[in-house]
Amino acid sequence: MSVAATLERPATGTRNGGSEMHPQSICSIPECSKPAGSSRGWCQMHYNRWKRHGNTETVLKAWTISQPVPIFDRFLRFVEFTDTCWLWTGHCQRSGYGHFSKSKGAAPSMAHRVSYELFVGPIPTGLEIDHLCQVRNCVNPDHMEPVTHDENNRRSTSATAMNRLKTHCARGHEFTPENTRIRPLGRECKACDQILAAKRKEGRNA
Repeated sequence: MSVAATLERPATGTRNGGSEMHPQSICSIPECSKPAGSSRGWCQMHYNRWKRHGNTETVLKAWTISQPVPIFDRFLRFVEFTDTCWLWTGHCQRSGYGHFSKSKGAAPSMAHRVSYELFVGPIPTGLEIDHLCQVRNCVNPDHMEPVTHDENNRRSTSATAMNRLKTHCARGHEFTPENTRIRPLGRECKACDQILAAKRKEGRNA
């Protein structure tokens, strides 16, 4: 990088019995009148910018500038556009869903929910977002639909959701209200429980 010739400010006083003061150099960056404080001929502010960012023009990171970067721009920095999905490249949970903070210090929000709110509008009260593409880190608003919790579970491809769709147990017994016991981890077949209990009883009497 070429640096303009150092500008000099005329001496304004004398010292040591009337001898002229040495002229004071000012920053060589155009329109900057701060005193030069580095070997490159820049003021401390421009030198710090160059040292931190590699150039003298970058001011500060988005979080600390006086005029915050619009949330649309910040959000899209973490999006990789493909022919179909908008893939979130920022922080993701272990489950695969992206996280995004709407403002400095704010608690992280689900990135796909933020995308829907930014590009479509508010999510209706009581509804949640279903990924129609089944790609958890996708934030394409066209791939989202607000649905109820039950509907979202019904459409899910997780093991829990698939088991919920089953109408019969592994032995072929139907999951009727009379034959079904609800447990915290899922459903149990009462008929199967009776069979297992009978086998345990036979084993004890053998």
